[in-house]
Amino acid sequence: MLFGDFGLFKVFPHSKKSAFEAGDALSSVYDIGAMGATNLLSLASRNPALLKGWAQRMVTGVPKGSRDDLDLAGKLPLCLKALQIGLDPKQFMIDCAQAGGVYGRNDGCVAKLNQVEPIEVKGSICRKGKRNCFSFSKIRSHGADWKHLFLVGRLKNPTRWDTLAEIDHIMYLGYVERDLYERALRRSGRSVHHPTTVSVSPMSKASWLGQYVKWVKFSALSK
Repeated sequence: MLFGDFGLFKVFPHSKKSAFEAGDALSSVYDIGAMGATNLLSLASRNPALLKGWAQRMVTGVPKGSRDDLDLAGKLPLCLKALQIGLDPKQFMIDCAQAGGVYGRNDGCVAKLNQVEPIEVKGSICRKGKRNCFSFSKIRSHGADWKHLFLVGRLKNPTRWDTLAEIDHIMYLGYVERDLYERALRRSGRSVHHPTTVSVSPMSKASWLGQYVKWVKFSALSK
């Protein structure tokens, strides 16, 4: 599947202003310089030592449930894949830190011409005893700005986190637009005002959210 099939990089209406100067309420709080400096794609591509340090820490931190490492368990594989398929770090940004920094309450954003669209990134390991089934916890809709939800599921923890040779064959990427996510919540009788745990499988559309998720294996993803 092409990354563009998710509809993230469609051409927005023309504007003489940059994405970070547009009048959008979300855009007005962004600092392009600070966001570029903390963009995981930029840092990983220009600082191999930093990438290696993160990856080494995650080998032990992820199984132990370290909050920072679990945050990277979703973000870093998505970052590496985005770089491999040639996404522009100026258009696709992932915050290297926990939420609350220069990206606000978001995990990153998609930027194009006169719009900035925040993203949420969630990572999960395959549920014990459940083949290809992932549980993504505490997905917030109420009070959150994100417009695109990325679900990064792994069949197991890789022996290395800094190379796609170790990641491609054990990772799935799921994608849901916010409108569809909230539609699924309401149709299932769930509230949009509370964080929700989602259990989904790339092999099934049976869950309340399943029919709305676009899935692709990491190894089959291209630009």
